[in-house]
Amino acid sequence: IYLLSHLFQGGPAPELCPGGGGGATQGEGGVTVSGNGDVNGDGSLDLSDAIYLLSHLFQGGPAPELCPVVGPAEETACDDNVDDDGDGDTDCDDSDCYQGVNCPANEDCDDNVDNDGDGATDCDDWDCSNSDLSCTPLPLPGFTYEGKNAQGYHEWTHDHTNIRMVQLPGGIFDMGAQKADSEGPNFDPDAGYNGHGVSPPAGTHNEQPVHSVILSPFLIGKYELTNKEYSDLTGGDPPLSPHAFEDDHPVDSARYDSLHDVRGNFLDQTLLRLPSEAQWEYACRAGTTTVYSAGNSASNDLPTVAWFSENSDIGSEREPHPVGLKLPNQFGIHDMHGNVWEFVEDYYFSDFYDDATAPTPSHPATDPLATLAGGPSGSTRTCEGNTLCTIIRGGKWQWNVSSHVSSEYECRSAHRGGTNPAGTHGSGQHGLRLSLPLPTGLGPEFDCTDGVDDDGDGDTDCADFDCFGNAGCALAQETSCDDGQDNDGDGLVDCDDCDCDCTPEAISGFTVEPCNAQGYREWTHTQTGMRFVMLAGPGRMGGQSADPWDWNYDPRSQRFLVNDADATRMDTRNEGPVHEVTLSPYLIGKYEVTQAEFVAGGGSNGSTFQGGNCSNPGQNCDDRPVENVRWVDLYTSGPNPPGGAEKGFLEAAELRLPSEAQWEYACRAGQPGPFSGTGHLDDMGWFNTNLETHDVGLKMPNQFGIHDMHGNVYEWVRDIYQGSSQGSSADGEPNFYDTPEGSGLDPLNEPPLPCRTTDPATCGPCSYEFCAIYRGGWYGTDGSGNSSRPTCRSAARSVNAPTASGSSLGLRAAFYPIPGR
Repeated sequence: IYLLSHLFQGGPAPELCPGGGGGATQGEGGVTVSGNGDVNGDGSLDLSDAIYLLSHLFQGGPAPELCPVVGPAEETACDDNVDDDGDGDTDCDDSDCYQGVNCPANEDCDDNVDNDGDGATDCDDWDCSNSDLSCTPLPLPGFTYEGKNAQGYHEWTHDHTNIRMVQLPGGIFDMGAQKADSEGPNFDPDAGYNGHGVSPPAGTHNEQPVHSVILSPFLIGKYELTNKEYSDLTGGDPPLSPHAFEDDHPVDSARYDSLHDVRGNFLDQTLLRLPSEAQWEYACRAGTTTVYSAGNSASNDLPTVAWFSENSDIGSEREPHPVGLKLPNQFGIHDMHGNVWEFVEDYYFSDFYDDATAPTPSHPATDPLATLAGGPSGSTRTCEGNTLCTIIRGGKWQWNVSSHVSSEYECRSAHRGGTNPAGTHGSGQHGLRLSLPLPTGLGPEFDCTDGVDDDGDGDTDCADFDCFGNAGCALAQETSCDDGQDNDGDGLVDCDDCDCDCTPEAISGFTVEPCNAQGYREWTHTQTGMRFVMLAGPGRMGGQSADPWDWNYDPRSQRFLVNDADATRMDTRNEGPVHEVTLSPYLIGKYEVTQAEFVAGGGSNGSTFQGGNCSNPGQNCDDRPVENVRWVDLYTSGPNPPGGAEKGFLEAAELRLPSEAQWEYACRAGQPGPFSGTGHLDDMGWFNTNLETHDVGLKMPNQFGIHDMHGNVYEWVRDIYQGSSQGSSADGEPNFYDTPEGSGLDPLNEPPLPCRTTDPATCGPCSYEFCAIYRGGWYGTDGSGNSSRPTCRSAARSVNAPTASGSSLGLRAAFYPIPGR
């Protein structure tokens, strides 16, 4: 009636329904008014539609359905530069495309809309704080904001190292170079490899095709890492250099395989890492498409930004120069061209840019990191023997030594070099620059006293891993000691918790002791005198190298190099994914089992370092860890399979090996980094001495009051090995960490299963049809001088036959289950 009267009075036609088409639908006596209001379907909007609708209602038909609620249409193509939904944005700038295969997840930073669903809009969102230069960055844990540089980019100082870093917004850029089209992207007459020098050979040094890469925001060093920054961080001298160790000069003799493995946990303790090759080139180009960021001319433009062979004379010799003397590029970053080569995280794949899996201009890809474990399927460039090359970028101050050809071509933005990761690099040409990916979407917990879950992991303030170590984060207290509840989240209840001033229930074979300085109950094993710590609770197990702002970040997780018959390869023992475990109360040794304790428990001491082989003048080795222990002998005293008639040490002492989850929980002590305690391996463990074991307990304890979880001797655990880094074992069984059994209650593998190792060179012959796991690292180096540091990490897993023995293989005892707990 309203519509009829409206039209009779000369009113305008009804407005269209949003997003609708013409016509009406009629079914089961109903009418849907849609499109242009043509309810009778005659193709026009006029009085007959009103009459039709009126008669429909007079005949008892239902009221018309409402116009469908239609929001903005979706962007139908995210790579056509067309604004399909009329919101003013196209392609990856449009919220519909953020989650697309070609687009990163980003917030639109000027619409006051929560595009990515994290609860924040515009500059209050991490995506905008990191990627939009108009936003003042949100606080970043571990960094001090320094304001914008002269080029308009945010700068930060890393609190732990005082390294100055520039914040780059990321986005899409063209990587590589080509010499076919002078009008095309990144034209460079020297694109590819022009044959200068002896390494790498001509024809193996591809820089093409030019391809689009999408980068998330990240921090990168404003300067190359200096000798002083290295020394301040590590407490030791920088790598041996043929030049003077001036504080303001770049580190110039670095080794790739030592960058995670130098004194003081150089990268491991800081969250910092090497930039990927794509991040490095983005930072170097700084928005340019020319040969150098300063232009195309090697004679006029390059000298303004680079130290290279033509301008690096100091007296009668050429040398690297103090950082920051040349002009910065358009991002405010210095020395991206020349001075010293800079290692990047990637390994060298000679045809990476040509590989089918590489990104193409029509399909931008997120940062392509070509590692040994996950690089493209193309061929690789080997350096020495079977060793894969790592990539160096940026050029150097020196001539090409063999031919005395100018190094100008190596300083090009697209130039890629390959080198041996284990090379000594004492020529004074190899340095580095550090980086860190920034959080997008949900960010770190940056205020640990506000009760807000900033990073969306369900924890707030001191319960969040970002806040661990914060001086304001004290341990919670057990508020009730007779309710059987774990009020403070440490896994222990009532009198087992040191917050409660009462005596816990007795444990047969043990004597209760006072709580340790860290607040955890200790017990003494009556037969052997071994000291134990009681632990329990939920924890996260495993390691990951993908996200510095997430749990158990470890730059070396599944990435460290091991030596196997002269072939450098990636470790095959999987450490991921990070998964939660819940542990019932158990006792674990405060120290590794000593030789004296092993004998007291009925074992036979076959340690290498005892008696005349012990370097304690006038002393015995009773307090050294027992070693040269075979897994199988811990359960039997002879060569019989487990379950034989004769008792081994553990059976005689009525003790057990800890499960792998119990061991890692005790090792991490609530810390999410590669090492517990102070985070410095020097403080926590004996490693890389290449000499012998040490008395237990000489290094600092971790946050549970437990000693020597890192280094000294490897420690057997109860579990057996399943799976491989490829995600499945030889017989098709899934990787243990990838199965449901990898989460929840303590994943303990018993009884022995068929051999499931895919690495017989590491595992050796599988005795009794399985391989046993040992954890914790050891005191020495291998025959090739490779450091033991990577094996000392909290997440590192190693395997061997249960009949294996050696001066590096010991144990730590445990006791569980505890009756009544």
